[in-house]
Amino acid sequence: MRGILLIAYFILSYTLCSSQEFKIFRPLDADISFLAPCDMEYATKDVLTEIGKLKTASWSCVSNSDGRQFAYVVTYTEYPEGTLPIDSTDLLQTVLDESILQNVSDIKGDLVYKVSSPYQNYIGMLYRASFQENKAILKARFILIHDILYNLQVYAPTENSLSDDIDAFLNSFEYMGQ
Repeated sequence: MRGILLIAYFILSYTLCSSQEFKIFRPLDADISFLAPCDMEYATKDVLTEIGKLKTASWSCVSNSDGRQFAYVVTYTEYPEGTLPIDSTDLLQTVLDESILQNVSDIKGDLVYKVSSPYQNYIGMLYRASFQENKAILKARFILIHDILYNLQVYAPTENSLSDDIDAFLNSFEYMGQ
């Protein structure tokens, strides 16, 4: 019995010590909020495509917690109004699938899994990719709301891939628009 209590104590201590302190982050120019473990840096750019100008913004930070390094990124891509009608479920799914494939290709990784992960009544996907010869992972969540594609991403060493901090970040997204 004493051994079980000692093991439970170490597990609880590790869990409490390994979690990062997250704070609510609300970007000034977007109707969203999410939890962030560090100060987010902002970047933006406009990209001219065949379907028109896409506005892209991102917030990112790198957190070192107990010697564990995580990179947290949130991006949104705003498509021209009416490009992604909410009732065109096949088109919306294709946008998500292609976006996932592009992200995995960008890191020269392998898709481990992808699953549906809606937010309220909006379509979404959760996926995980491994890269750098399985030494690192990307776990991310896409959410498509109106004509905006949100992408929450966490990059981490593979040995930290099951961290509760990753899921806390990915599940903290809140949309405050209409």
